[in-house]
Amino acid sequence: MAVILVTRPDTKGEQLVAQLQQLGHQTMSFPLLELEAIAVSSAQLSPLTEADKLIFISQDAVKALYALKPNLKHQPEFYAIGDKTAEVILDLFQVKARKPKQHDSEGLLALPGLQDVDQKNIVLIKGQDGRPLIAQTLKSRGAFIHSLALYRRQPVPGKISDKIKQWQQQKIDSIVLTSNAAVDAIFNELAANELEWLKTCRFYVASNRIADYLATQAISPTNIQICAGASDEAIVAGITSQESLMSDEKIINSDATVTTQDKEPTSKPKSSRTEPQAKKTQQTSGAKWVAALAILLSLGACGAVAYSYIQQQQYSNQLFSQLNDENQALADKLHALQNLADQQATQLNAQLRNSETNIQQALKTTEQQIAAQLSQTLEQKNNQQVELNPFEVKSLHRMAIFKVQSEQNYQAAIAILQQLDHLLAEHAGHTRLREAIHQDIQALAAVQNVPVEQLYLNLYGITQQLPKLPLNMVQLPDLLETQQATALSDDISDWQSNLKRSWRLLVDDFIKVRERSAPIEPLLSPQEQTLVRQRLAFYVTQSQSALLNQQVDVFKASIAQAQKIIADYYDQQASSVVNITQQLATLAEQDLQFNPQVELVSAAALQEWAQ
Repeated sequence: MAVILVTRPDTKGEQLVAQLQQLGHQTMSFPLLELEAIAVSSAQLSPLTEADKLIFISQDAVKALYALKPNLKHQPEFYAIGDKTAEVILDLFQVKARKPKQHDSEGLLALPGLQDVDQKNIVLIKGQDGRPLIAQTLKSRGAFIHSLALYRRQPVPGKISDKIKQWQQQKIDSIVLTSNAAVDAIFNELAANELEWLKTCRFYVASNRIADYLATQAISPTNIQICAGASDEAIVAGITSQESLMSDEKIINSDATVTTQDKEPTSKPKSSRTEPQAKKTQQTSGAKWVAALAILLSLGACGAVAYSYIQQQQYSNQLFSQLNDENQALADKLHALQNLADQQATQLNAQLRNSETNIQQALKTTEQQIAAQLSQTLEQKNNQQVELNPFEVKSLHRMAIFKVQSEQNYQAAIAILQQLDHLLAEHAGHTRLREAIHQDIQALAAVQNVPVEQLYLNLYGITQQLPKLPLNMVQLPDLLETQQATALSDDISDWQSNLKRSWRLLVDDFIKVRERSAPIEPLLSPQEQTLVRQRLAFYVTQSQSALLNQQVDVFKASIAQAQKIIADYYDQQASSVVNITQQLATLAEQDLQFNPQVELVSAAALQEWAQ
C-alpha cells in the first residue's frame, strides 16, 4: 500500500490525514504553506457595500472576510468554489451559497447565476494571485470586477531539499497537492537527483489547472491523479479509486506469474524420467504408480491455475464490458440531453421571435391609439372655449398693487402684471385693459430702487479712512536772517551807532521778535485736532444711520457737515483728502427716493372693465 504525504496547511491537512488513516492508508502530514493575512483599507472594502454578487475562492477567504465584519447593505448573492467553502459561508454568514458540481473555475463560471452579469458589481474574494480565469471571463461578460485579496500563501521556513531527504527516508511515494503555490514550494531550487525522485512519485491534485501546472515540472501525466475537487471527500475518493485500480493490476500480474511458475515443474518430471530409463528393469510396479500420481497432481495444479486465470480474465472482461456499457449509457444520456437542449433552444428561439413580433404589434397598436387620443384631445381643446374668470383677474391685480404699495417690490409687481396680461391675451376683447397694464409695467420699470447696501458700504469705507486723513498743519517759513553787526566800535565818533547797538542787544534779551516771509495760518492744539476728527466721524456715522432709517434730510445734512469740516481743517492738497471729498460729493448728489409715488392706471381701467 502507498505511503501518502498530505501537504495541506495545518488543520486541513490533519483532518484529511485522519480520514485516510481510518481507511487503512499509511498517511502523514507535512504542510508546505502557511497563510499570512493581508491588511486592507476601508477604501478597498467599499465595493462590498454596492456588490450584487460575492464569489469566494476558498474557505480561508470566507473566514478572512468575516473577521473584517464587512458592511453588506444590499444582501448580495453568495457563490462558493466548492462544498466546504459553501458550508463555511452558511456557518459564518447564515447564507446559502450557490456552488458548482465541478469544483473549479470552469465549473463556477458555468453556474446560471453568472451568465447574465452585464453591468453587475461582482467582488472576487480570494488569496493573492491565482484564479485569473474567473475575473477575465466575468469581465468579458460585461461585469464590473473588484478583486479583494485577503491573504497570501507563504512557504514554510526551511530548505525543500532537507524535506525531500526526510520524505525519502519515510518511503513516501504519493503526494497530495491542492494549489499551484504548493507545486512551487516543492519544485523550487531542486537538485537533479531530487527531481528524479519526485518523478517516480504519484501526485493527487484537486483540479485540471493544478495538473496542467504540475505537468510543466516534467511530471508524467500517468503519475498525476486528478480528484473531483479540493474537499477531503473528493481527495479521499480519488486516492481510494486509484489504490483499488492498482490493487487489481497487481492481482492480475501475480496470477500470471504463478501460472508461469506452475507450468515449469510439468516439464521437469518429463526430463527426469529419462534418468531412471536406464534402470527401468530395476523399477518395481509401485514406482510407476507414483510417477502416474505425480503427473496427475501436476495436471490438477495446472488446471486449477488455468481455471483461476480464466476467472480473472472473465472478471476483467466483465469489468471492462461494464465500464464500456456505462460509458455508452453516459454517451447516450449526453446525446439525449444535447438533443433536448437543442430542442429547447429551438423552442425558446421560436417563442422569442413570436414574442418579439407580438410586442412590436402591440407597441404599434398602442402608438396608434395614443396618437388618436392625443389628436382627439387637441381637437377638443381647440374647439373648447374657456371663459375668463374675472375673480382671477382681480386677484392678480390686487396682488400687484400690494407689491407696489406695501413691499415696494416693483420687479415682483411687474411679473404679476405680465402674468395678468398673458391671461387676458388668451381671450379677445380686452385691449384697453391690456394697454393700461403695459403702461403700468413701463412706469414700474422706470422706478429705480435706492442702492442702500452699496451706499452704506461706501460710507463704511470712508469711516475707515478718516483717522488717516492729514489735517491742515502749517509749516512755518524760514526766519529772515539780518546781517547786522553787533560788535561795538572803538572809534569815539561812532558813539551813536554804538549806543544803538547796545540798546538792540538789551531789548533782545527781554523781547524776541521773529520775522517770516509768508502768511501764517492759525495752529490747532492736540485736543482740538482730536475734536475735529471726532466731529467728522460723527457726521459720517450719522449719515449711515439716516440712510438705514430712510431719513433723506438728515442724510443730506450730515454729508454737508462732513464736507465743511474737511474743507476747513484738512489738507486739501493731500490725495487721500481729495478722494474722500469726491466720494462725499457723489453721495451728496445721490437721489434718494425711498417711497416714490407710483399710481397704477390699470386700476381705473380694471374697474371700468369689471362693469
